[in-house]
Amino acid sequence: MRTDQHPTQTVTRLADYRIPDWVIEKTALVFDLAPGATRVRATIGFRRNHTAAEDLVLHGRRLKLLSAWVDGAE
Repeated sequence: MRTDQHPTQTVTRLADYRIPDWVIEKTALVFDLAPGATRVRATIGFRRNHTAAEDLVLHGRRLKLLSAWVDGAE
């Protein structure tokens, strides 16, 4: 891997590793392709990996969140 393409890449050592707080159980993607823009509808099912899990935080770049649902409620 070329590091000049990923300047913010960090090293994770085995001694520093911890299990993730959240696990993705299922993912479904629907793509609407158009000449001017592409819209992607993602349906992702998460579950806590253990009882002491931190809050779920989603990071995205150049993305616009249109909606989010938790336990069936917007």
